[in-house]
Amino acid sequence: MKNSSNLLSICIPTYNRVNDLVKLLKSIDSKFESNIEIIIVDDGSTDNTKKSVEEFSFKSNMHIKYAYQEKMGRSYALHKAILLTKSEYIVIMDSDDLFVKNGVDTIFSKILPLMGNKNKNNMAGFVFLCSNFDGTIIGDKFPENMQINSLLKFASDYQVSGDKKEVVRTKIIKDVLYTPYENEKRMATSIMWNRISLNFNIHAENEVVSMKGYAEDGMSSNIDCIRLQSPKSSAEYYGELFYYHNKVYCSYKHAFRAAINLIRYSIHLQSMFFIKKYYLSFSKKMLLLVLTPVSAFLAIRDRFFCKF
Repeated sequence: MKNSSNLLSICIPTYNRVNDLVKLLKSIDSKFESNIEIIIVDDGSTDNTKKSVEEFSFKSNMHIKYAYQEKMGRSYALHKAILLTKSEYIVIMDSDDLFVKNGVDTIFSKILPLMGNKNKNNMAGFVFLCSNFDGTIIGDKFPENMQINSLLKFASDYQVSGDKKEVVRTKIIKDVLYTPYENEKRMATSIMWNRISLNFNIHAENEVVSMKGYAEDGMSSNIDCIRLQSPKSSAEYYGELFYYHNKVYCSYKHAFRAAINLIRYSIHLQSMFFIKKYYLSFSKKMLLLVLTPVSAFLAIRDRFFCKF
């Protein structure tokens, strides 16, 4: 171990992306590198991932942990990476993402002043902007007059769209960490951000710290079919999101979308479990009933467009 005072853990689940992974590791160019730990969980790669990580680790001052698992899917790899972290804060990166120049230093400029601050108890951390590789910002910026709120309210009530980069206190994220379902490879990372929103706010920063990759063979390019391959995870995500309506956020657009998809994946599962799991009000139950035809149409469409 090269350092015992890690402040930031960078969690990276990866599979057969050795070239992209090396580029990501090289982009972690920071004057605070001795305070960084990198957690790489290799989801059964058959390329030279392990050797490349060992070579990079030998030259780096950062504490790098490498863990290998037989191919189980991103949700298992990320779950394992988070459990391995021992730093104050966590940031999650896919292996085809990159930090922008000085992106990591920007993160440290925000978290360092909070170290030892007892007034941070209701703050989960920070959320930053992401850009495409051409430099264009993904989605929307945060409202200039609303820098502190919950992640879920930013996304729903303030309609801040697009991928963002969350930097969250490790203890908080571990408390809301999802449990992967057997034989399912995907759980939406934002299920943790939604759970955090029940009790914590986050500080929004209109600064770009990372660039997001959308690989053609990656999860971002065919998200609907990926979700269908993990129907329990998808139903749980949308069930919780629907339950949080009027508890965390007020947007009916988001509530309708969550309700439609909750029924949609319940149809695929041929089970009412995730509908009955949450103590829904009478009005929400009626809304599910009204939206069932839309959900049924989408479920039928899934069968035609998603071939496994």
